[in-house]
Amino acid sequence: VSAFLLTPSSDLTNRVSFAYRIETPPTMEDDQKRLNPSLTDVLATQGGSASPVNESISKYTKYFDKDGAHLKKDESAEICQRYYELVTDFYEYGWGESFHFAPVRKGEGFAAALQRHHYFFALKLKLDDKMKVLDVGCGVGGPLRDVAAFSGAHVTGLNISKYQLERARLLTQKFDAKNKCDFVEGDFNQIPFPDNSFDCVYAFEAICHSKDRVKTFSEIRRVLKPGGCFLSQDWITTDNYNPDDSNHKQIIAGILERRDTKINIDFEFF
Repeated sequence: VSAFLLTPSSDLTNRVSFAYRIETPPTMEDDQKRLNPSLTDVLATQGGSASPVNESISKYTKYFDKDGAHLKKDESAEICQRYYELVTDFYEYGWGESFHFAPVRKGEGFAAALQRHHYFFALKLKLDDKMKVLDVGCGVGGPLRDVAAFSGAHVTGLNISKYQLERARLLTQKFDAKNKCDFVEGDFNQIPFPDNSFDCVYAFEAICHSKDRVKTFSEIRRVLKPGGCFLSQDWITTDNYNPDDSNHKQIIAGILERRDTKINIDFEFF
């Protein structure tokens, strides 16, 4: 699994002054508070009833056969929406507000690593307070809030999940730079913005859910202004993948079908 970056190479030495905007990163002790909110509070948005959960489970499982294989792969957008209706509360409880991975340095807490990784994206894209940015597949807005606070750019989050957007808006109400953030419901294969709308676009482990990546990248290109930049981190197979290796095949099957499988994964970040 690799971090997949689509951006022109650049010299970041002229951005050193920008880095001084960085807030004090969370300590490892802070991680426990940031990554472990009250489960009761997180689940409160479900209204304390099992009915919405049971309904979501029923709608989600209809897309799979008894062995866990997709029955209707052409409905990946609907499958994705139902999946995140089910898991978002537990992701947020156990993972925090950013549902992706980041390289962790020695002695660094996970929340601090995520925050630093978001700042790295902002630096790599050379964002500033005059720019408009799109976060494709924004989750509950954790990366978006960090990017907006660090860079001063106005960041719009795009998400197909109504429930995640509810959480994103709720969490952003308490955020100092909330006037720099907004959220829009939509499919990244039909991005609901006119051509040339954004200076930059980024995505954290979201485009793996696309049923048609050519369409997704075409849409991202369409909404980018001329000369704009797109930066993405996602799940990909590298040239080291061997389709004849049973362990490699097991890893891919476990990711694609979300089966209960014992896998070993080495992460490379570039």
